[in-house]
Amino acid sequence: MIKKLYEEGNLLIENILIKEYHKLKLNIKELTVLLFLFNSYKEKTFSSSELAKKIGFSKNELEEILEQLIKKNFFHLFSETKGNKIIEVFSLDKTFDKIKQLYLQEENKKIFEKQKNQLSETIEMIEQFKGNCLTSYELEIIKDWYQNKKYNHYNILENIQQAQKLNRFSVNYIEKLLNQEDFLNVEPNDKADQILDKLFKKIK
Repeated sequence: MIKKLYEEGNLLIENILIKEYHKLKLNIKELTVLLFLFNSYKEKTFSSSELAKKIGFSKNELEEILEQLIKKNFFHLFSETKGNKIIEVFSLDKTFDKIKQLYLQEENKKIFEKQKNQLSETIEMIEQFKGNCLTSYELEIIKDWYQNKKYNHYNILENIQQAQKLNRFSVNYIEKLLNQEDFLNVEPNDKADQILDKLFKKIK
């Protein structure tokens, strides 16, 4: 998905690399080489001598940096037949994968923090209505609502309020209400790409 956005001209990968190279565990020289490689992305053909001249590195220094980029899974080389010649071609597909994973990890952290805050709000609300602390068993049930069953937070709060109106503060009863009303908020399989699409549209 990221590769497609870049190839269609809808994503400035260079801006992302400059912004995130520390998080990607790149040093400044590795970043510089990657940026020059992306500058030659459409050509695909590779010559370490020509690239060294463009960047201003010695051929030996450049090859050492390229070796590190290969080890770090940002770049790889392969041979391709063009006409009667065998040429060396480079691929940056692994860089796209690295960036995708970085943004997914950061998005998952945000989701985790949000879920943690929502869980605290739910526990506090139920304990307030019950007038006492929840048992470890009840806490596990509530955690399950968010971590496994993926109930919508606002529907959970609504059903807690509904249970309060009925003067029924049992956690099991609240779960029964949630099951009856089928307020499941299951993420589709392509949710990761949807999240990334929104993120990268903001960056481009």
